[in-house]
Amino acid sequence: MSKILNMQVGDLKVHPQYDKIYKNTEIRIAALEEAIVRQGGIQTPLIVSPNNVIIDGVLRLLVAKKLGYETVPCIIQNYADEQEEVVKIIDLNKHRIKTDSELFNEIKLLKENLKPQQGKRSDLTGDKPVNTRNQIANKINKTPSYVQQIEFIGNSTEGEFLLNQLDSKKISIAKAYDLAKDDIKNDNRKSKTEDVPRSILISDIEVCACPHCNQPIFKRDIIK
Repeated sequence: MSKILNMQVGDLKVHPQYDKIYKNTEIRIAALEEAIVRQGGIQTPLIVSPNNVIIDGVLRLLVAKKLGYETVPCIIQNYADEQEEVVKIIDLNKHRIKTDSELFNEIKLLKENLKPQQGKRSDLTGDKPVNTRNQIANKINKTPSYVQQIEFIGNSTEGEFLLNQLDSKKISIAKAYDLAKDDIKNDNRKSKTEDVPRSILISDIEVCACPHCNQPIFKRDIIK
């Protein structure tokens, strides 16, 4: 069993990749603060590297600072390298309620940091090579089709805008996926109209209702 240490709050550091993935909203912090106060303190130890970098427990640290705690319970664990740390951070947040933007961020970092061996392959036993999309889907507790769609949406020209629309529940993933596909078609069309004067192009990335079918469409790149 791992030893639990009480470590100074001021000595702990947030992992440099953490803020690239997650947004710690006031709502999340307030909900955890209420739970910690009700339980009489932090019951689940933070997981940190030997360099005092937090692998799991950033929200608990933020609440501890807010409540004026000087120390927090921690377990120190060793990792081979930063790649393994990043994958572990995502693993330990598997059941966290996340926005589509955060899930897209997880997918990007997993593609960069998952090592080949984090799937199995054995030519001797006849095992099939592991599909990276399936690995990622398992890591983030989503289906492979979700991974494919959200990656396509996030990497589209209007990816950031569409992800924000998803986060605020203004459109569905299916509709965002369709809009991302339409966006690629628009970009292809635009490349064929390079000689069209800019004065006749309206560039507006708002989503509006189609006058014919009332479905959400991009109000952009419309030729008068």
